[in-house]
Amino acid sequence: MVIWAAVLVVLVLLWFWHWIRPKTCIVSTVKEPHQFQTWVKHNLKFVDRIYVFLDEATEQLKSWDPNLIVIRNWKDRLGFRWDDSKDEPANRNEKQRIAFEEGQRLAHRDGFHYIIHIDSDELLWGQRPSDVFSRYPGASVFHMKNEELAPDREDYVNCFTEGHKFHTDPKKYTAYGNGKAGGVVGQCEWHGPHFLKGGPSQEISPDELCVLHYPSCNIQETLKRARQYGIFKDNSAGWSGHHKETRDVLAGCNSDCESKARVQFRKRMADEGSKTIWVS
Repeated sequence: MVIWAAVLVVLVLLWFWHWIRPKTCIVSTVKEPHQFQTWVKHNLKFVDRIYVFLDEATEQLKSWDPNLIVIRNWKDRLGFRWDDSKDEPANRNEKQRIAFEEGQRLAHRDGFHYIIHIDSDELLWGQRPSDVFSRYPGASVFHMKNEELAPDREDYVNCFTEGHKFHTDPKKYTAYGNGKAGGVVGQCEWHGPHFLKGGPSQEISPDELCVLHYPSCNIQETLKRARQYGIFKDNSAGWSGHHKETRDVLAGCNSDCESKARVQFRKRMADEGSKTIWVS
């Protein structure tokens, strides 16, 4: 009888903590996401809600969850206007800013304490953000480091569950190496795709929480990214030398696009220095 009473007390305490602990949400702008169901299922292990802003209002997402909120037809309503003087990545950054600001408004309305901005090719990894962020009550902004996939195959079907190798040297990253950010709702502001600004900032140890990045993680994703971003400017969005080289290689391709993409892809594959992270 004493044992059952103890179990009941533990269950009540867990239930109580579930309701009083600070809740966290993700805001993301999405276009043709890779294995979206896996992305949603994984990240909802870490946060309480995801606000997804669809780049294309007619896109049908292969996922459903009561904690996934999909926002369509938001660009005109929130004042986004395509700027022909800018390329696709620069316009995309502006869409992300507008979506994040609206996401923070929704998060405030819905009672969330923390907010994180990541993309649909990124997974949270480590401890729950609410547990980590609450250890630093004086901070309003949090910055997390990122790890980049080091593919060991060219033909992943689901990069999130099949890709286990990650570069240990940021110099080998083909995308960004400056991390992603979270903040206290109402106390942080957009400062680009990788940072937020506001009050005191706290750098988060990757032993606590980090972001796993799966950029252009197979051949089809490489071709899709090239199609989406087109001929972007050299100074647009801070693209790496590998991005620029891939852009130039694929710009004039026709029937040989896939073979050229494979040559580029092999330059960023896993090597002896890669480490293993298993994502279930």
